[in-house]
Amino acid sequence: MINALHESFGTVRGVLFDIDDTLVDLEYAMTTALRDVSEHLLPGLDQAGWEKFGRIFTHETTHFYDRYLAGELTFNEQRLLRGRAALGHFGVELGGEDSHTWLNDYSRLQPSYVRAFSDVLPVLDALDAAGIPTAP
Repeated sequence: MINALHESFGTVRGVLFDIDDTLVDLEYAMTTALRDVSEHLLPGLDQAGWEKFGRIFTHETTHFYDRYLAGELTFNEQRLLRGRAALGHFGVELGGEDSHTWLNDYSRLQPSYVRAFSDVLPVLDALDAAGIPTAP
């Protein structure tokens, strides 16, 4: 693999990786935590419903994340707005203390589901063995 890199790019002096959904499966972590903290609000939702719920949160509400990047919202505000949009799609209105509990529970659980993709360690090991520094 390292020889192929050298042939394609010349001498590789280092590799910079994005982390989310490149090294780790963030979408799995997000959607699994979302289900854990929202199941009591959406009893009986089938697998297709949970997949739609996850898509709304992770893909259809990115405009809230864009507003966070623009400095218009805090990280937690955009996260809560995304959660409210996903829940609202299924007729659940999340407000008041319930919204703070939901956000706190999600924020606590989501990191526990973060996992590296299966091909990450072999690639990092190969780069390390070749003496090529990496940075996330």
